[in-house]
Amino acid sequence: MVQRHISVAEAFEVLQLQEGATLDEVRTSYKQLALKTHPDKNPGDENATSQFQRIGDAYNILQKHFDRGSRPSGGSGRGPFGFSRYEDDDGDYDDYGYYDDESEDDMDFYMFMFREFLSNHFRRGGYSRSRFRTSGQSTYCEHCDCHHAASPEPQETQEQYSARLRAQREEREQAAARRAQEEAARKANLEQQREKEKKEVEQRQKNKVATKKAQAEASRKSAQNTARQQLQRAQGLRSAVFAAARKGDFAFVKKGIWEDSVDAAGGEIKRGGEEFVSPPPKDPQETLMHICAWQGDTDLMEWLDTHSADPEERNTDGLSPFHVALQLGKMSIVKYFFENHPPSDDTAGIYDSPPSTSVIALALDSREPEAVWSVLEKGLASKSDMEKAWKHATSKDYKQSFAKLPAPQKGIGRLEEIINLLMNYGSFSLDTKNSEPAETSPKAAAPPTGPKNASRSATPAGKDTDSDHADPSSGRPFPNGGERGRGRGRGRGRGRGFRARGRGRGGPPAS
Repeated sequence: MVQRHISVAEAFEVLQLQEGATLDEVRTSYKQLALKTHPDKNPGDENATSQFQRIGDAYNILQKHFDRGSRPSGGSGRGPFGFSRYEDDDGDYDDYGYYDDESEDDMDFYMFMFREFLSNHFRRGGYSRSRFRTSGQSTYCEHCDCHHAASPEPQETQEQYSARLRAQREEREQAAARRAQEEAARKANLEQQREKEKKEVEQRQKNKVATKKAQAEASRKSAQNTARQQLQRAQGLRSAVFAAARKGDFAFVKKGIWEDSVDAAGGEIKRGGEEFVSPPPKDPQETLMHICAWQGDTDLMEWLDTHSADPEERNTDGLSPFHVALQLGKMSIVKYFFENHPPSDDTAGIYDSPPSTSVIALALDSREPEAVWSVLEKGLASKSDMEKAWKHATSKDYKQSFAKLPAPQKGIGRLEEIINLLMNYGSFSLDTKNSEPAETSPKAAAPPTGPKNASRSATPAGKDTDSDHADPSSGRPFPNGGERGRGRGRGRGRGRGFRARGRGRGGPPAS
């Protein structure tokens, strides 16, 4: 609906003023009526909007009326907010008007319009077109020589307003729902990212552990291979030294121990080196000293003894190197042990009897009277061991073993000398009837004499097959026995098997 143009007189009437009122009175009345009739303050009045627009149009007409009347004299027309706009020779400019600080109505009007401006601005998301009309929105009418307000914009109804609010509310709800969905998606994405990072960290840790395990396993295998190679080399050197010792190559044995760090103690096979020895030795516990005892190499035995070899080590049969030398009749080795390791508690490991036999029995196995004499002289035979040795020495089997020697006549002489030593040191006597041993007291009578005794005395003296051995029947002293001389012993009477006469334990007299 298009409103008709109103005159200046009607404008004064709309503002409830008399014609001829001043511009200040027009402003004051306009402010009061605008506050009173504003549509936002009258939501239930359908005519509030048209009435508010009518008041604004009346004010615009009166403002133009005052502007035309004051322009020739240089006066300024002021708008409802205290600003004036006009043209002069210098161009357009704005002149700040004044504020009536003492007017309470002006302050109420300004505050209300400011709140409306902010409310419309933030509620609609931007600036809206003002409902107030300025002089730029009016047109000049030549018929009535005045400005008329332009046709007002169509105003929204209550239904449109409610629909707009509902649409805005739905838009806000949709925006809130969208933001909630975005937040949920963001949180889900963040949780997925965290889970992914956690899995990546766990995988890195697993890879790190696996890498360390692989490196450790590789290092272990490398160290194992290195140790195996070192063991193989060390075992090869050791086996070569043992082979040289069995061949009597003293120089090679010395080089291997001194230069190649081969241990002089222990058996041929090192711990864990069994796979590198082919063929394996007959006795894995046999040491270099045992081999020297077998060969009777005194020089090598002495060198090994001074280079960390252990004379107390036993072979598989429980024999020490001394036992091996004694059993084989290697008297040079036996004398070396007696001289350098005298029997005592500290050297018991060298001389103690093996589990299966006794020291005197080993001496009997050598069939060397000097070996038997050495054991008896050093006190290495107990009473029970001597009884067993006497029974064995007087048996037929032991006698027949002497008959198998290369020189049977010399072998029989050795047997008689051994029996004579046992009789003198053990106080035994021969029973001519059954040839069984019988123990006698130390003060018993001298052994019986007869043809057998004469035959023993008549045994020719000769050089023993072992150059280091002494022949008791020849009257030469034993190398380490010394001259026993004359003295009282456990056997009274002449020692059997010796050419010297006297009362003693049967030791050989001086030549």
